[in-house]
Amino acid sequence: GILCIGCVKRSRLRKELTREQAAKHLE
Repeated sequence: GILCIGCVKRSRLRKELTREQAAKHLE
């Protein structure tokens, strides 16, 4: 259970980072 939560948090953080990087590239 704990590991699953950690994976979800990591996936969310990765998605946020990719969004920020994409936004920077668009600028």
